[in-house]
Amino acid sequence: MVLVAFAPGGIAQMSTDVRLNSSPAGSSASEVPKIAAVGPTVYVAWADRRHGPLSDIYCNVSHDSGTTWRATDIRLDTDGPGAGASERVQLAATGDSVFAAWDDARDGAPDIYLNYSLDAGVTWQPSDIRLDTDCAGAAISAVPQIAISGDSIVVVWEDYRDGQADIRANVSSDGGLTWLDADSVSTATTRASPCRARRC
Repeated sequence: MVLVAFAPGGIAQMSTDVRLNSSPAGSSASEVPKIAAVGPTVYVAWADRRHGPLSDIYCNVSHDSGTTWRATDIRLDTDGPGAGASERVQLAATGDSVFAAWDDARDGAPDIYLNYSLDAGVTWQPSDIRLDTDCAGAAISAVPQIAISGDSIVVVWEDYRDGQADIRANVSSDGGLTWLDADSVSTATTRASPCRARRC
């Protein structure tokens, strides 16, 4: 994973690109990067296969507008390394807070997971959080998107628990500390989920 910075008008500001993944160069695939920035703090996250064929989510952070980066990148999914495919990460940042959401197949079909930092990416939560609230791994929840306004964080995704895809959401109103016990569905008529009707 390399980063090249450009100023407006396309004038390069770095003499060489910077490799952001700290696994040995070329040893494994680092794919589909996403970027977010607040002031001089820049976050880049991606799917990384250094632990085998199933990807994990890694992140690197710069606190000086991309001039320097952490020497070691950070793994954000907190199951076993390479234990389940973690993909399609999205980032959103505000102030010193940054949130990463992705789909994660550790329990079977993909679920939506999230990790966050409240200190500009220096430390992250020791356990990631599952945001879809049907039975873990029971149905596909994928392609998350994330937005922040003040202390409110909204994560939305495609969800197939009831057959064809609905758009579901989970929300935190306290900066990511707590989330809804039940996610919400976009459709006008909410259908009872077969999984919610039985004990997981």
